[in-house]
Amino acid sequence: EGEINCLVENKVIRVLNKGNLFGEKSILIDGKRTIDCVARTPCVLLSLNISTLQQVMGKDFRDKIFLSFIKSSFQNSKFFCMIDGFDITRIFKYFRVSNFGFGQTVFKSGYAISSKLVVVIEGSLIASTTKEVVCSRGQIFYEEEVYTDSENTLEFSIISHPDCLLMEADIEDLTKEFGEKISTLSLKSGLMGCLQRVSIFKSLTHTKLDSICKVIKEEAFENGSK
Repeated sequence: EGEINCLVENKVIRVLNKGNLFGEKSILIDGKRTIDCVARTPCVLLSLNISTLQQVMGKDFRDKIFLSFIKSSFQNSKFFCMIDGFDITRIFKYFRVSNFGFGQTVFKSGYAISSKLVVVIEGSLIASTTKEVVCSRGQIFYEEEVYTDSENTLEFSIISHPDCLLMEADIEDLTKEFGEKISTLSLKSGLMGCLQRVSIFKSLTHTKLDSICKVIKEEAFENGSK
């Protein structure tokens, strides 16, 4: 309950309300907090520390949390929602964590948008020109351009607000891992999901389903055709 001011150099940059979180970035990267959090009204908080997380989830709790976050971001994505958990786990090993302080430049003007798959773990990415939010917590940065392998580049810089934690994977690495574009992988994962719902294929392994996907052909039929 209550409200909390988030301060940078004694300036309020954000107000937290009931249900909001703070401090998770420091736990995930084992770093010091860069923003002061001061009660604006009488508050009641729930807290969880690193030692408790380690006891409950194990020493690799950070990887488990990051992987869970990536899966959630993909499931909520319009373009990557069909990629299944098996392939997300394969993708996850290529992600690296990037941490940015308040107002730092994350991507400069001219950045090739489809060169990386970027997921915002904490904070927001805003345009340097309009200060509008381009990507928020739990979203994939310019997901449509990444999915379509667009050749577009940024016309302005992207900065962090207030501070920002990202997970980034080079598209080139993912293409090498799967031998195909990320869009093809997404479509194939969706097809595998369909096959797994067919009774005669339910007991097949992921490898065998993958082989079937490679030989399936797409056919289109007009209304009333046989």
